[in-house]
Amino acid sequence: MKRLLMCLPFATALTLAGGGMAAAPPHALFGDAAIVAGGNPGKAARIRSDASVAPGFGGVSFPPTSPIAWPDLATLSADFNVTDDGCGGGSPRISLGVDTDNDGVRNGVVHIAIGPSPSFTGCASGWQSTGNLIGNEDAGRYDFSQFGGSTFTTYSNAPTSVENGQVVTAIIVVDGSWNAAATGGDSEQTVLVDNINVNGDVITFDCSFTVAGTTMTLDGDCETDATISVPDGFTLDGAGHTITAVDPEGGHFLGAVVKNGGATAYVTNVTVTASSLADVCDSGDARFRGILFDGAAGSITNTTVVDLNQGQSGCQEGNAIEVRNAPFDTTGTDLAVTISGNTATNYQKNGITANGSVAATIVGNVVTGAGPVDYIAQNGIQVGFGATALVHDNVVSGNDYTPETFVACGLLLFEADGVRMFRNTYFANERDVCMFGRGGGQFKA
Repeated sequence: MKRLLMCLPFATALTLAGGGMAAAPPHALFGDAAIVAGGNPGKAARIRSDASVAPGFGGVSFPPTSPIAWPDLATLSADFNVTDDGCGGGSPRISLGVDTDNDGVRNGVVHIAIGPSPSFTGCASGWQSTGNLIGNEDAGRYDFSQFGGSTFTTYSNAPTSVENGQVVTAIIVVDGSWNAAATGGDSEQTVLVDNINVNGDVITFDCSFTVAGTTMTLDGDCETDATISVPDGFTLDGAGHTITAVDPEGGHFLGAVVKNGGATAYVTNVTVTASSLADVCDSGDARFRGILFDGAAGSITNTTVVDLNQGQSGCQEGNAIEVRNAPFDTTGTDLAVTISGNTATNYQKNGITANGSVAATIVGNVVTGAGPVDYIAQNGIQVGFGATALVHDNVVSGNDYTPETFVACGLLLFEADGVRMFRNTYFANERDVCMFGRGGGQFKA
């Protein structure tokens, strides 16, 4: 393939016809934190503070999607399990960033202690709930000192500036490695966290669904360290929630975040993203993707795939949406797939890819690359290796590779089997349309 690219009038970096992987508010882990088994139920966030392991703290960030006025924050709770060794030193705690001047930026932080009042030490082992911390009058649970209030008080003693402010950030943090009560003297404190509840929006760390007929509806925002499979003939309805790909403990994420499990699948109304993935290049089945249909007909509609990347990586993977079917030439029987109304932003390699024996209707999508960049040649939409497609009314931008070795394309056609395209809007791409075999201007559905 490299020799073929060198024979072209100019070189463009495309996604190859490689293998496919078998099968609430946004949140992210930071510091020494990982998704592990042993949740309540399922998986949990393991948050650790170990004086001998950098950075010595960890946590979960769960900022509201839009600011929440302090009086409108009615529910805040979480399940926790202190596995090593106890509570102490103000850890674990929930910290809420409060904006008091309506500029969207926090002016300070309200700390809310987790554990038994008033000492917040001696946490029992095993899963327990914080209970609703809003309105909580336990002695000393609230620290309003960054707003001129007391360091050791109750919810009702919030300063006026807080009462008139809005919550813009939220974290659960564990950082008690310095405290003997928290660590038992071994300089390590470990806490499992699950079921974070913010005004009825519950964050879990594994993805659960309510199934009715052939529709599986996502119960809430969640994280996954492995592919979520959509059974044959089923619809995955995200109900507006977010699935976040994270690395498994001791490894890295492999394959697609969401993938068909049979010959037909439908995915709708879900956001797919990634958080702090290791920059490890994979090939074939293990390539990283957002939503992947491999050998399946169906539709991908009204989804958002955002930040589907391994950082500023040059690995040739990280397609936001990909549909593919063997054989990867013009001899196969095409499977019909509709890709419409989606938003793909800040992907690693391609926004939307149709490869092989597929007949793709790619309509009304907004595809935005990260360019100009110097680490990978992105393509907004790719139709290649025998695929046929109807491509119209899409907005494609930001695919721009600054080195001259390869070219980034808004729309890349490579050895396709007929592509009809019209009313697409392109801007800020290195080259808007790159044609290396359109296969004619007719959609062969």
